[in-house]
Formats: sequence, structure tokens, C-alpha cells
Amino acid sequence: MKSKGSILSVMVALVLGISLVTGYSEPKFGFDPLKENQAAESAEPAKPAEITPAPAAPVMSTPTVVPVEVVKATVPEKVANSNGSGMATTIASVIPKAGSNGTESELSANLLRAGDEIVVNFSDTPTPILPLSITVKDDGTVTIIYNQSFQAAGKTLGALQNDIHERYVPVYFKFLTVNLTTQRRFFTVGGEVKSPNRYEYSGKMTVLGAIATSGGFTDFSKKGKIQVTRSNGKTIMVDGIKALKNSELNIEIFPGDRIDVEKRGF
Repeated sequence: MKSKGSILSVMVALVLGISLVTGYSEPKFGFDPLKENQAAESAEPAKPAEITPAPAAPVMSTPTVVPVEVVKATVPEKVANSNGSGMATTIASVIPKAGSNGTESELSANLLRAGDEIVVNFSDTPTPILPLSITVKDDGTVTIIYNQSFQAAGKTLGALQNDIHERYVPVYFKFLTVNLTTQRRFFTVGGEVKSPNRYEYSGKMTVLGAIATSGGFTDFSKKGKIQVTRSNGKTIMVDGIKALKNSELNIEIFPGDRIDVEKRGF
């Protein structure tokens, strides 16, 4: 027994020596709530985590709806005269016409005049009708089958065709096609020109151009006094010397016109 106690004492001493050398301490197997509570109280309280607020979503503004009034464009049937008279006239009559600056309209060259020769062709009739060759009379009219007269001067071929068709259908014919063509058209140059004569109208021409067609002025011509007579009888005096310098004075010539150059005195 004594030897066993000696051995146990030696082992304890050996363990204690090892602990002193290595710093080993006896492990704790228990939990002391008092010590733990004191440690918790002495510890600094934990700071709450800072929460960064999320950026605010952009506010979408509601667009302002502006009511739009829809206005239907209308064209009045009649408008006031430009002269301020207050009288109503059709829209077509206030549209500016070509040549309203004092010169004749270029469209006038297409208008029929006294002396114009017209060929009338009828088709789609029960029995064939031979073509008619007629001349616009001095009063501006033409007379064709069934002794029907029509105003021709001042109208285009198309307008005259419509007039003829409306007159004959359906009074004389159930179906009818009218076709008009003009024969050669002329203007006349006389007086103090080198070759006075009637010349075929082939297109737009001025008074000085017409005189040039007739060979030009003679040595005895009075260039400052030229008379132009329209097919409707209207007369216009032209100064050929001024017309050479100012083209606006060099007026246009149309089929049926007559130009007369006066002779100068000595």
C-alpha cells in the first residue's frame, strides 16, 4: 500500500512539472453565470449597422394632354371681289390669269377666231356623216348639220366640241362622237413692209417678229406707228422703236390678227 501511494505521488508531481514547463492549465468544465454576466455588462454595446436608404425612384410626371380642335378646311363657293365692292363672284373668276400684266394670255392662241377653218368629223351615228369643212363667220358663229348654229369665236376646240355634242344628243342622235380640227391659221402683215401678205401662224409670235417674217420695214416705214387689229376688231397702236428696247411693248400676235405699218411723211 505504501508503495502504491508513493507511485501515485510521483505521477502527480510529474504532471505538475510538465504543466509548469508547458504552461498547460487545467481545463474548465463548468459555466459560471455570474462571471459571464459581469463580462457582458462590462462589454461595450454593439452599434447598430447603418442602413443606407435606397435612392428614391424618379417620379414620372403625367403628361398634360392639350385638346386639339380639328378644323375642317372648306373652300367657299363664292368670295368677295378684289375691288372691295362686296359683290360675290365665283372662285374661278378671281384666279389670276396669264398675261394679266398687260400682255395677252398665251392661252388666247388656242381660241377660235373669225376666219378660222375647222373640219368637223362625226362618228358613232346610225348612218355615216361626211366630214364638214366650215369657216368661222365674221360674227363668230359656225353652222353645221340640221342648220344648227354655234358660237365658235372665243372658244377652244374642246369647248366647241362639247357644245355640239350636247346640242345633238339625245335630240338628234342617241350616240355621237364629235371631233374638231383646225386647218391652217394665218395672220396678215401689210403697209410699209417689204413683203406684205398673209402668213401661216405656226406658234407664239410678237408684232416685230411678224414684221420680220414679212421681210422687215421698208425705207419709208414709220416704225413708231404700227397698228395691230385683232380678229374681234380691237385695235392696238405699237411703237416699234420703243418695242425694240422694251419687250413688254412687243405684244403677241394671234391667228386672225392684222398688222399695218404706216408710211412716214416727208
